[in-house]
Amino acid sequence: MSGALIELRGVTRRYSQGQDTALDGIDLTIDRGEFVAIVGQSGAGKSTLLNVLGLLDLADGGEYVIDGIDTRELGEEQRDRLRAQVFGFVFQDSFVLPGESVSRNVALPLRMRGASPPVQVESVTRALDRFDMLHTADQTAGTLSGGERQRVAFARAVAGDPLVVLADEPTGNLDSRNTARVMDHLAHLNADGTTVVIVTHSAEVARAARRTVTISDGRIESDVVTGPRRRPPARRDGGLAAPSRPRRSGWRIGDALSALLLSPLRTLTMLAAFVIAIAGLVTAVNMSATAADQISEKLSAAALDEVTILLNDPDGRAEELESVRGIDGVVSAGTKVLVAGTDSQPHRTVGTRTVSADSPVVAIDRGFLAVGGVTTSPTHAAELIDAEDGTPVAILGHGAAEKLGIANDRVGDTIVLAGQEVLVAGFIRSAERDAALPHTILVSLADFTVPRGSDSRIVIRTAPGLPAKVAEALPLALDPVQPGNVIVQTVADLRRLTTGVNADLAVNVLVISSVLLVLVCLTSSVSMFLTVLSRTREIALRRAVGATRSDIRFLFLLEGSLLGLAGGIAGLAVGIAATTTLSMTLGWVPTFDLGGALVAVAAGTLAGALSAVLPAIRAARLEPALALRGT
Repeated sequence: MSGALIELRGVTRRYSQGQDTALDGIDLTIDRGEFVAIVGQSGAGKSTLLNVLGLLDLADGGEYVIDGIDTRELGEEQRDRLRAQVFGFVFQDSFVLPGESVSRNVALPLRMRGASPPVQVESVTRALDRFDMLHTADQTAGTLSGGERQRVAFARAVAGDPLVVLADEPTGNLDSRNTARVMDHLAHLNADGTTVVIVTHSAEVARAARRTVTISDGRIESDVVTGPRRRPPARRDGGLAAPSRPRRSGWRIGDALSALLLSPLRTLTMLAAFVIAIAGLVTAVNMSATAADQISEKLSAAALDEVTILLNDPDGRAEELESVRGIDGVVSAGTKVLVAGTDSQPHRTVGTRTVSADSPVVAIDRGFLAVGGVTTSPTHAAELIDAEDGTPVAILGHGAAEKLGIANDRVGDTIVLAGQEVLVAGFIRSAERDAALPHTILVSLADFTVPRGSDSRIVIRTAPGLPAKVAEALPLALDPVQPGNVIVQTVADLRRLTTGVNADLAVNVLVISSVLLVLVCLTSSVSMFLTVLSRTREIALRRAVGATRSDIRFLFLLEGSLLGLAGGIAGLAVGIAATTTLSMTLGWVPTFDLGGALVAVAAGTLAGALSAVLPAIRAARLEPALALRGT
C-alpha cells in the first residue's frame, strides 16, 4: 500500500520555557517506501525533528498523523505502543547494552513488545544474518568494534519489521569503509519496502537518498526530490490498526536478573546489606525463642517441686527454717541472700595489682546446696558452709573463678566481698537447677555479715507435685496470727511472669530488626537511585524501542524485589547457621520459628521493593529524547 504514511502540519517545538524554538511551523509529508535525508547545520533542528517523528518527543503545536492516526488523540502508553509498531531506530552512538549478548541486544524491541521466545529467536536470527553478524550472536556486545556495533544497531532496528527506520547520524563515528556499508544497508532496507528517514550533515550521505529535506533555524528551507520515486513492494500489512495493549510476557524478569548479574559489585554490596539485616532478624528471633524455651523448660521442671518465701526479718531465718522443714511434703529447705550492691566489686590482690570480677554474690547455707542440687569440688567444701569458726568461706562458680584469675583446682586464696576477707574453699562442679550459678560466688552465711538491703529468702524443695499444697500451708505454719504477712512464691508465678518478659523481648527484637531493615532499605534506595543516573542511555533506549513508563517502573521495582528476595533467603540461611552455632556454644537446643522465617523472607522482599520505589519513579520520568542526547 502506497501513499502518505507520515504527515506533519504546522508542527512547533520549543525548549527552555518557550524561549528557544527548535521547530517552527514544520509541514512535511513522507510517503510509504520513501528514502528521505534531513540535512542542515548543527543546531538547525534535525535531531529534534527526528525525535518528534519517532514519538520520542512531543510537539508543542501542530498536527502529527501516522497512517491516518492523529497522535494528539493518543495517551502516552498508546504512543509508546505505536512507536514500537511503526519505528526502528539507529543512532550515531549505536547504544548497545555492552554487558548483554549481541542476540539479547537485537531482541530488545521484541521483548518490549512481548514477543514469544520462538518469534524472538526467528526474528533475531534473520536480522543478524541480514547484516552478516550471525556469528557474533553469543558474543558480548561490549567487545565489538564500532562498525560491528552499528551493524548490531541496524539488526535491532529491523528485527521487529518496522514500517519506518529512523537513523540519526548513523555514519558520524565511522570511517569511509563502514560508512559505505551502512549506506548500502539503508539502500537495501528501502529496496525491500521500508521507509527510511536519515538525519545527516554529510552531503555525500544525503546523496544516497531519493529526497533531501534541508532544515535551518527550525524551518524547512528546501525539499528536493533527488531520485526517482518508485512504488514500494507490497507489504504484508495493509495499514495500521489503532494501538492496543500488546500481549506481555516474562521479559521483565529476565531483564531485571540480567541487570543485577551484569553489575556484580553493586549487586553484591546491596545484597550483603540485606543478608546482614535479615540474618540479624532471624538470629535474634530464633535465639529469643531458644532462650525462652530453655527458661520455660527449667521453670516447668522447677514448678513441680519448688517454693520460695521472701523474708522480712533475715535474722529469724533459723527458726523459720525449722518450721518449714516440719511441713509435710517438704524435702529440703535452705536460705539464699542476694547480697546488695557492695562498696566494691569482688576482688583479690595479686602482687601489686587488684583483680576484680563483676560476678553476683549470694550468701547461702548448706540447705541451699541441697535444694539446688549443687555439687562442689572438693566435696568437703559443702561441709564448710555451715561451720562457724569466724572465717567466712566461698565457693566459686567456674566463670567467677576465671574472672578472679583463680585456677579451678586451687583452694586457699583470699578474696574480698563487701569489704570482708573470704577464704576460697572450693568450686561449683554442677548446678542442675540454676544455670546462673556457674557464674556466681556463693559465700557462707555462718560467718559473713550480710549488708543491709540484701534480698533474703528461703528456698524450698518439695516432693514432686506438692508445691501448691506446701505454699498453702506455709503462711499458717510461720505466722499463725497474721498469715498474710508471709509472702510465698511458686515457680508457676514466675512462669506467668516470663511469658510477659518473653513477649517484651520479642517486641524489642522486632523493633531493632525493623530499624535495621529501614536503614538497609534507605541505603539500597540511594544506591539504586545513583544507578539510574548511570543507566539513562539504557532506559532511553528501552523507551525508544517500545517500553512504557510503567514498564520501566516495574523493571526497577522487580530488580529491588529480586534483590530483597535473594537477600532474605540468604539471610535466613545465615541466621539459621548463626542460631545453631550460638545454641551449641551455650549448650542449648536451638528453636526455629518457621513463621518468623517466612516473615523474614517476605520482609526482605518488601524492603527490596520499597528501596526501589523512588529510583523506579525517577527512571520512569526520564525523557528518552533528552537522555539519548546526553542532556
